[in-house]
Amino acid sequence: MMKNRRVRGLAIVLVVLLIGYLGGLRIAHPQEGLGTSLGSAKTSLVIYRAGDSLDFENKIIFKSNTGNTALGMVAGTNGKSAYVNVDTRFEQVEQKQVKGKLLSVLPFVGVLAGLVGL
Repeated sequence: MMKNRRVRGLAIVLVVLLIGYLGGLRIAHPQEGLGTSLGSAKTSLVIYRAGDSLDFENKIIFKSNTGNTALGMVAGTNGKSAYVNVDTRFEQVEQKQVKGKLLSVLPFVGVLAGLVGL
């Protein structure tokens, strides 16, 4: 009986994750960028919607010029590229570098992801 509940619960979680993935939801572990009052970007996981939104003041996940995944806020855009505030600096980002628009931050979960090498 207990085994059936666990299997059913695991199946439900997997179906929800699959539906989210097909709907464009992704999870990332940024290595740099904006933080929250609960910690830095490096200690968090973020949930984002895949796409290349460079609208003014959007919080985005992107591939930084340093090669890391970063979290930043669009400070200015010309349509093809944008200046993104990445904590203490600005970085010029092209649309092809953008992974998506931030939906939610999961603070402290990134510490565990860092321990396993994600």
